[in-house]
Amino acid sequence: MSGPPAPPRRSRPSQYLHKACINCSRRRKIRCDGDRPVCRQCRLRPPRSLVPCKYTHTPPGGVVSPQWEEMVEAIQQREASTSNGEGSSSQVFLSDPYPTHGHGPPQQDNSFNHDVHLIEDYPPSPAPEAFPALVDAFQRTFPWRHFLFLAPSRFTHAIPSLVMDPFSASVSAPASFSSASSSSSASSQPQPPSHSPAHSHSHSYSPTDAALLSAMALWGARLAPHPHDYSPYEPHLLALTIHHLARADLRAVAPAPDPQLDLLQVGLEQELKRIQALVLLSLYLLEAGRPATGRAHAAAAASLALSAGLHLHLNLPANPSGGATETYRDQPFVLAPRWRGGDVDVGSAQEGPAAWWAVVLLDSYWVAVSGLPACIPPAFSPLPLPAAPAPGPGPTLPFTSPAPENDESGEAPLLVQAALLLARAVAVTTSPADPQTQAQATWALDCSIATLRARLATAETVTFGENEIDVAHLLAAVALIRLHLPHDPARCVAAARAAVRLHCAPRPGDEAGAGAEGEGEAEADPIVAPLLGTLTHVFLSTSDSAAAAAADPDLHATLAALAAIAQRGQGRSVLVRMCLEAATQQFHDTLELGGGFAGL
Repeated sequence: MSGPPAPPRRSRPSQYLHKACINCSRRRKIRCDGDRPVCRQCRLRPPRSLVPCKYTHTPPGGVVSPQWEEMVEAIQQREASTSNGEGSSSQVFLSDPYPTHGHGPPQQDNSFNHDVHLIEDYPPSPAPEAFPALVDAFQRTFPWRHFLFLAPSRFTHAIPSLVMDPFSASVSAPASFSSASSSSSASSQPQPPSHSPAHSHSHSYSPTDAALLSAMALWGARLAPHPHDYSPYEPHLLALTIHHLARADLRAVAPAPDPQLDLLQVGLEQELKRIQALVLLSLYLLEAGRPATGRAHAAAAASLALSAGLHLHLNLPANPSGGATETYRDQPFVLAPRWRGGDVDVGSAQEGPAAWWAVVLLDSYWVAVSGLPACIPPAFSPLPLPAAPAPGPGPTLPFTSPAPENDESGEAPLLVQAALLLARAVAVTTSPADPQTQAQATWALDCSIATLRARLATAETVTFGENEIDVAHLLAAVALIRLHLPHDPARCVAAARAAVRLHCAPRPGDEAGAGAEGEGEAEADPIVAPLLGTLTHVFLSTSDSAAAAAADPDLHATLAALAAIAQRGQGRSVLVRMCLEAATQQFHDTLELGGGFAGL
C-alpha cells in the first residue's frame, strides 16, 4: 500500500534579471550580463552580507569619465569603512536604513550637500524695554490714519507679556499698556505662568492682541526717529506678527472643549483686531515691495471682513444699552454666528464700517500696484453713480448699484471711491465681455470718474484732509488712464498733466514746514509713488521723440516728485525706491532709443 501522495513542490520560478551586479548574481544565483554595476535590487534591498558590489565598468572605447571615477572611489571608501567597522551603530542614515551590530554606517559627508543652507544666525530680537517705545513711535508717527479704524483705547487695551518672550505659550499678560510702560522694569519682564482658572480667564494670553501689538511694533521700528537703531529688529518683528496671526487663526477655529480657546468667546472685537493687524502687516509689505505675501494678507483681511458681514452693516444704529443691535442679530448672511446671539458693544459696531472701507482701500491699493483684479467682488462694494441712463439697452451692471442719496453715513469716503474706481477700471479692461457690455461699463465708469473729479475739485481740505484729496485726484486720473489709454491717449495725457500739476502745486503749509528741517512734511501715502510712476510711463510712452520727452516740464516735475518722496522717507520704502529706479531707467531708455511708443 502506497503512502499519501507528496504535496506539490512550490518552487519559485527562476528569474533572469538583466543588468544585475556581481554581488546580486552571487547572492541570488541570478545570471549577470555585466552591463550595469548596481541593479535595482541593490538600491532598494541592501545585501545581506553587507558587501558592496565590486564590479567595475569600462564603457565602450576604454574611456572612463571623471564622474565615474569619483563614484568608484566613493564605493571603495564605503567598502573599506564598512569592513573596518567604523561609524556608530546608533546613527541611522536614509542612505543605509538597516544598520547591523558591528557594521555601522559611515559618517555623513557634508561635502555633497552644497545646496543645503543651514540657518545659523537668527535675526536679533528687541529688548523688552523697546516694545513700549516702538508702540509709542507707531502711535505718534503713523501718518495714514484712514487705515486705522480701531479706537485708541483698543490699541492700548492690553500688552501681552508673551511678546517679551514671543514663542512661549503660558505667560500671563499685564492689565494695560499704560501700566506696563509706566511701571518699573520688573513688570515688563515675562511673568511666571499662572495655573489658576480665574486668573487665566481674566489675563489669559490672546494671540490677537499679540498680533496687533507686534504689527504696531513693526511699524514703530520702521517709522522711528532713528530707524537705523531698530531696522535690525524688523525681520524678527515681521516673523513675530505672522506667528501670532497664525495662532489667532487657530484660536478662531478651535474646538469648544478647551475653555481658553472657546469659539463662543471670540467676538467682533477680536475679529476687528485681527483685521487691523492684517491691514498693518499688508501695508508694511506694500512698503517693503513684496507683492506676493502682502496681497495674500490683504486677501485674508478681506476674507475676515466678508465672513464677519462688515459689508452688510454700513449704516448701524447706535444702541445705548450696549446689547447687540438688531442688524447684527437678525442678519441671516453673517457667516460667523459667534456674536449673533450675544452682546456686541457699540464701539465694535461703529468701527465695522470703517474697518470695511479700510480693507476695500487696501485691496484697491494692491490693484493699483499689481494691475490685477481686486480680491473683493464688485458686488460687495457698490458705488454711487450718476442717475443718467446708460446709452442703449442692456442689463444692469452688478457694480453700478447706486447708493441712496440720503444715506451719507454709509457712503464710502472720497479716497475709497477713487480707489474703487481704479479697481473697477482694471476689472473692466481685463475681464472678457461682449462689446455692448464693455461699452456700457466704460461709459458708466467714465461718468463716475467725472462726477468724482468734480466733487474733489469742490471738496473742503479741512474736512477730508489735503493729502487725502491729493491721493484721490491721482487715483481718479490713473483710473481714467487705465480705462481710455488704448483708445484715447490724448485724453489720458491731459488727465495725467492735470494730476501732476495739482500734485506739484505749492501748498500753504510747505513754506512753514520747510524752515523746520522737514518737520512740517507729512509722509507720503504708499500708493503715491506707483501712481506717479504710472504717469511717468504715460508721458514717456506717448512722446513723439526724445527731444519732446526731454523738454516735457510735467515729466520732469513727476520725476522730481518721485525723488522728493524718496528723500522724504529717508530711503525706508523699498516700493518708492523701486518706482523711482524704474521711472528713471525708462526715461534714460527713451532718450537713448529716440522716443516713446505712441501708446501702451
